[in-house]
Amino acid sequence: MARRKPIRQINLRISEELRRKLEAAAQERRISTNELMRQLLEDGLENEIKAKQSLEERVRRLEDHLQKGVQVSKPSLALTEAERQQREQEEGGNT
Repeated sequence: MARRKPIRQINLRISEELRRKLEAAAQERRISTNELMRQLLEDGLENEIKAKQSLEERVRRLEDHLQKGVQVSKPSLALTEAERQQREQEEGGNT
C-alpha cells in the first residue's frame, strides 16, 4: 500500500471578503475551499518560478546580444577614435 505524503496544517489570516470570494470560487469549481487554496498556492508558486526562469533567460539572451554588438562595434569605435584624434590634430594645427 502506498504511503501518503505528510500533510501539514497552517493557519492563515485573511479578510472576511477574501474568505467569501474563496468559498464562492470553490463552490463554482465544486471543490473544498481548502483544495482551492492549495491549488492557488501551488499554481502561484509554479508561475513565479517559471516567470523568474523566463526573466533569467531573457537577461542571458540580452547579454549575449549586447556582447555580440560590442564585438561588432569595436572596429567602428576604433575608427571613430582615430578620426577624433585626426580632427584634434587638424584643429590644433589651425589655431
